[in-house]
Amino acid sequence: MLRAYKYRIYPTDEQKVLFAKTFGCCRFVYNWALNLKIEAYKSNKKSLSNIYLTNRMKSELKQEKEWLSEVNSQSLQSSLRNLDTAYKNFFRDVKSVGFPRFKSRKDRQSFLCPQHSRVDFERGTVTIPKAKDIPAVLHRRFKGTVKTVTVSMTPSGKYFASVLVDTNLQEVPTVAPQDHTALGIDLGIKSLAVCSDGRTFDNPKNLQHSLDRLVLLQKRLSRKQSGSANRNKARIRVARLQEHIANKRKDNLHKITYALTHDSQVRSICMEDLNVKGMKRNHHLAQAVGDASFGMFLTLLEYSVAGME
Repeated sequence: MLRAYKYRIYPTDEQKVLFAKTFGCCRFVYNWALNLKIEAYKSNKKSLSNIYLTNRMKSELKQEKEWLSEVNSQSLQSSLRNLDTAYKNFFRDVKSVGFPRFKSRKDRQSFLCPQHSRVDFERGTVTIPKAKDIPAVLHRRFKGTVKTVTVSMTPSGKYFASVLVDTNLQEVPTVAPQDHTALGIDLGIKSLAVCSDGRTFDNPKNLQHSLDRLVLLQKRLSRKQSGSANRNKARIRVARLQEHIANKRKDNLHKITYALTHDSQVRSICMEDLNVKGMKRNHHLAQAVGDASFGMFLTLLEYSVAGME
């Protein structure tokens, strides 16, 4: 079973420069390939394959842009594979999946290292190609083989490493639910989760409690001159508050899902299939539905169940 472990890393100034170059190169290659795909489909109604784009990047783009050779080539190829997957997913299900968008330097930045990465728990470091012994807070140990490492940077400037590990855990086969060991969950806005055994988990409404502060900071950001140092400081303040809201929301959902899945009497969990996208079309409920994060609740519930196996 593949499992991911996310760690906070603290790169040195030299490593930060390397990360910035890699972020920029991967973003440039992704946008370059997406533009070629769009032009090819408009002119010939054809889709350019990942192999074609990879070969063209090696033969043409790297010759024109020599600075692309300063970063890990496998990370650049991973960006092309991610684009190819997103492009195919869109045409496979146009109604549910959006069309790939051009990447911006203002959004969350990331790059993938598919090989030659390791985690040293004794020294507390993570090593990737071209960057050795990155200081990290390795708060969780794992047993298995490191498959990939994804380095990311949040809009507020924090760095993280997501390590994908091939563990020895085996998936437990699905069994039919039994009445005396099954737990039903009803999701809502007023009460986040109402269980069939009588337990109720309130909705903390994290966004609502910080909305006034967020509106104030966003208003200050809009008044700053574009490209100025003060605008960048205001942008970071907004990003930090948004991360704080997201962290509070995720922490609450982790606690609820842990309480639901680590009950010794529960063997099966049943939950309704909500049309979240349809609920968000109601402008009176969209903000509350987004703050409740029903989709994240289901994801963390599945994660907690897998952690018990």
